[in-house]
Formats: sequence, C-alpha cells, structure tokens
Amino acid sequence: MIEPTRMNLILMKNRLNNVIKSSNILDMKRKVLLDRFFKYLDKLKKEREEENKSIDRLYEAYFNASAFLSSFRLIQLAYIINSNVNVDYSIEKLMGVSLPNIKSEIISKYKNLLFESLSLDDIYNSYYNMFNITLKYAENEYSVRELALELDKVKRRMNALRYIVEPTIRKNIKIINEHLEEIEKSDFYMRKHIKNKLERNKSN
Repeated sequence: MIEPTRMNLILMKNRLNNVIKSSNILDMKRKVLLDRFFKYLDKLKKEREEENKSIDRLYEAYFNASAFLSSFRLIQLAYIINSNVNVDYSIEKLMGVSLPNIKSEIISKYKNLLFESLSLDDIYNSYYNMFNITLKYAENEYSVRELALELDKVKRRMNALRYIVEPTIRKNIKIINEHLEEIEKSDFYMRKHIKNKLERNKSN
C-alpha cells in the first residue's frame, strides 16, 4: 500500500503521464510496423507464385538440355553458374527491428562459346531468375517473421500498460485523493471548532 501523501500523489500523476505517453508511442510504433508488415506480406504472396513459376521454367530448361547434353556437362554448368554469383547482405533498422536487404550480382557473365545448345542459355537465364526471386522471397519471409514477433511484443507491452499499469496508478491516485480530502475535511472542522471555542472564551 502506497503512503497517501501529496508527494506520492504528484509522483503517481507524473507516472501516469509517462505511462500514457509510452502507450501512445507504442501505438505509433505498432502502426508503422503494421504498415510495413502488410507490404512485405503482399510481396511474399506474389513472389511465392513467381518462385514456383521460375522453378518450373528451370526444370523445363534442364529437361530440354538433357536431351542434347550429358549429365556431366550439366553438372559442370551448375558449378560455373554458382561460382559466378556474389551475394551482398545488409541490415535496415525499422523501429528497432532488423530487416535484411539481400542483393545478388553476377561476377562474370557465362558465355556459351561452344554453341552447344541454346538450352544452355535457357538454363543459365532461368537459374539466375529463380535465384534472384528466391533471395527476395527469403528476405521478405524473414522480414515478415521478425515484424510479426515485434508486433506481438508491442501488443503485449501496450496491453500491460493500458490494462494493468494504468488502472493500478489511477486507483492509487483515487485512494490518495480520497485520503487527502478526508484529512482536509478533518482539519477544516478542527480549525472551525478551535475558532469557535476561542470566540466563546473571549466573550466570557
């Protein structure tokens, strides 16, 4: 039980103001995170469809090339393609949430100098297309998960402030106010009683 003094009343009112400000800041943060969350979610749905299509195109290109080239040559091409890709990774901070930014770059362009088959070029282009789409999908999937976790934390903090901390502080303020009012009433009647007694003594 908090001691019902004027100093504690001031402290409780200041604490209440801080809680309300904190709750409003968290609400602003929640809105910003929600806006970005739904943007990433929309991208994720589209990229999922694109990823499936790109995988189908790569499989089709590989199937066409396998009719003309040996398995060894196709495996060799896979090593060439993988060695030509450079992936750059950076972090964006949004309201304390770390969001990845992944970019891929072709170090050296593969050239079909032997003119073995146009299917090789098709595999090469299909692979890089699928690779880039998969990277963006992974980036957005990770971002959606991180934003969802942070939104859950923000929601729990807001609920704690609004439904536990704030009502408790308001209750304490009410109790202190009622106690101080009782003291003031008691002091008022006491002063009035003393004044009346002094006046009667003077008249006697």
